[in-house]
Amino acid sequence: MRIYLIQQGKIVFLLLVCVLSLGVGGCASLSSSQSSMLQQEMLRLEKMLIETNQRLIDLNNQVLALNQLLEQRKKPDVVQPTQKQTSATKIQEREEYLLTSNQPVTDPVEKIYVDAQNALKKQEYSSAITLFTTIYNQNPKHDLADNALYWKGEALYAEKKYSEALSTFKQVIEHYPERNKVPDAMLKIAFSYLSLNDPENAHKYLKELLIKYPFTMSSEKAENLIKKIEE
Repeated sequence: MRIYLIQQGKIVFLLLVCVLSLGVGGCASLSSSQSSMLQQEMLRLEKMLIETNQRLIDLNNQVLALNQLLEQRKKPDVVQPTQKQTSATKIQEREEYLLTSNQPVTDPVEKIYVDAQNALKKQEYSSAITLFTTIYNQNPKHDLADNALYWKGEALYAEKKYSEALSTFKQVIEHYPERNKVPDAMLKIAFSYLSLNDPENAHKYLKELLIKYPFTMSSEKAENLIKKIEE
């Protein structure tokens, strides 16, 4: 198309030159009507030349735009983490630091959390439940509140108090729907239902987990559990 328009432009230009030459050399021998027709033809050819040049400019701009688009597509997409994901990562890192560092803990809530986790590791479930409950009840907006509630559920589950554990895990989802412990809580809800001989509800939560949080560790476990339920 671009080559065709360039050639067309050259032809129009040459015709215009020829007509102009004819007009200059033969004006004296032309009648007034012929001279008028010649001028009209010159104007028509001039208009064609202008339109052809404009088409060339438009096509050139389109080519430049397409080249820019191709260059952009060659660049790999950089996915920026959302504010929620960044916040969740920071909380997780803080939790890991508290549980692995020997540095003294100054925040009173964090100190209770560490004591509760230590009690849980020692299988002192009653003490762990009490401490985790204290965090949730007294500091429900703290960054570790959802973690405390979740681990309270784990302690109850370890004591085989499945109904209480189920209720606690559901609280995690209801009170902290945007926090990072929701996928884990959904998985443990399914386990609690299975322990209560309710595979139908367990299957329901596992399916929901796969849909809402497909790229989590909990979803991988959910897939394996679904296979066992459906066998």
